[in-house]
Amino acid sequence: MRVADFVANFIYEELNVQHVFTVTGAGIMHLTDGLISHKKLKTICPHHEQTASMALEAYSRATENFGVGIFTTGPGCTNTITGLAGAWQDSVPCLFISGQVKKSEASANSGIKNLRQFGVQELDIIPIIKSITKYAVTINRPEKIRYELEKAVHIAKTGRPGPVWIEIPMDVQSAKINDELEQYIPEKNTKPAINKKDIEHLSTLLKNSQRPVIIAGQGIRIAGAIECFNEFVEKYGIPVVTPYLGIDVMKHNDKHYIGKSGVKGDRPANFAMQNSDLVISIGSSLHVTVIGYNYLQFAREAKKIIIDIDDTSHQKKTIKKDLFIQADAKDLLEKLLENLKNIKLNNYSNWLEKCNSWKKKYKVCLPEYKNSTIGINSYFLIDSVCKHSCGWHVLCSFTSNSIKSRKPTVYPI
Repeated sequence: MRVADFVANFIYEELNVQHVFTVTGAGIMHLTDGLISHKKLKTICPHHEQTASMALEAYSRATENFGVGIFTTGPGCTNTITGLAGAWQDSVPCLFISGQVKKSEASANSGIKNLRQFGVQELDIIPIIKSITKYAVTINRPEKIRYELEKAVHIAKTGRPGPVWIEIPMDVQSAKINDELEQYIPEKNTKPAINKKDIEHLSTLLKNSQRPVIIAGQGIRIAGAIECFNEFVEKYGIPVVTPYLGIDVMKHNDKHYIGKSGVKGDRPANFAMQNSDLVISIGSSLHVTVIGYNYLQFAREAKKIIIDIDDTSHQKKTIKKDLFIQADAKDLLEKLLENLKNIKLNNYSNWLEKCNSWKKKYKVCLPEYKNSTIGINSYFLIDSVCKHSCGWHVLCSFTSNSIKSRKPTVYPI
């Protein structure tokens, strides 16, 4: 078996991925042959690597599995960087595989400092993309192919997800390998432990709150906590607002869903946050587009509780945190539900009613816009035509689109 055949089999059998995005090139001739020779894998060939990189990111979001792309050397790699950066910033697990010239013609292996190019259409891509990947490696030894693929996949899905990159030189792609290959054995538990005192503190803050609001981020879906989250919201009747990437965690006709938060959001959601006395952010990086540009005025009278698997985003000097819990959203919600069993919370029905009154009063799409005789209103159009690129129509779609199910929604960066 060739390394190229192993890669194709790994994508289909181990990742359970049926589609691979690629733009053919000489630097991936063996990998391409491996894809085409596989009887069940389907290869999708856009006209440009940038398109392919964005497509595989969208594929990952839509299938809630890996998006996989295979790209040729030099410009074939650099053309993917915009899509790669999108996957990095939005925490999307993707596998980028690139070709490379023969090991003997790679500038990285030459031992010559500052050598710009050696082989044909050759570029040392790994240093360029390391800052926007969770893991990036060149496989110079064919027998390491299984180990490196398994390691990359594990890293991509562990903690805060993100893209990984595997570079395979031409003479490694075509190399023959044995069936018995070294496996990657990950640590058994890589999730952060949750401190019981933090759960108790959070429970006490909820108990004392009269006007709580939950900011429900993408981390809820990533953690597989959609059902658990909706159970929690339904049980305790807490209003929910969502940032850009969290809009599909619950149905928008749910009485607990108030709207989209932030500078690109709507008035009901922002009124709810600004008038709350407790903000609980779950699985959101609390980007400036969520909290606004005047950090000190964000939820000015509220205590702020942040729950996120990644602590890096919350080291920014923006809002004051009253409690930060580094945790997987599902683990946290399960422990919180258990801890609240013997605690009586306040009745938030009046507060929820107030939030819903804002939702009713301050609609994004007014009836007179729908019946306009001078043109088509973009906000009403978007709710029926959900195909988003970037620009004004994205702003309209985020603000006005109403989610009817909890299926994943794909938005650009």
